[in-house]
Amino acid sequence: MTDLSAKLDAMQNLLNEVREASGGDSYGPTQINTDTRLKEALEIARRAYNNRRSRCNFFDSKNLFGEPAWDILLDLFIRQASSERVLVKSACIGAAAPATTALRWLNVLEEQGLLSIAIDPEDRRSKLVSLTPRGFESMLRYLHTVAA
Repeated sequence: MTDLSAKLDAMQNLLNEVREASGGDSYGPTQINTDTRLKEALEIARRAYNNRRSRCNFFDSKNLFGEPAWDILLDLFIRQASSERVLVKSACIGAAAPATTALRWLNVLEEQGLLSIAIDPEDRRSKLVSLTPRGFESMLRYLHTVAA
């Protein structure tokens, strides 16, 4: 049993090294303060999302700056990091695109494994959208890299 424990510890250390090298969190005593990292990423995401929304105030067309997938990812990251539940309808609004376009991008992001869509257990007529752990960590890594 001691041999198995030592092997598991060695594998965990190796996984930590790989995660750190790839920009992910490590597990164990060397872990980065995740609260601080999340707060920084949340502030960057909010600023990026608000900046994207404010651009149309300076130009005559709201259609010049469309990037619904990125807007959805930013919006979901902000709301999920703030412990908010997000309905599909709200995610479509957050995309700042026509509903059909937003729905198409929600499906693409789900197919890519970045978000999941599930029936709302509190109201079975509605669907909830959330970033998958992979999607959330990808956003966190990206936003952390942008902050550096």
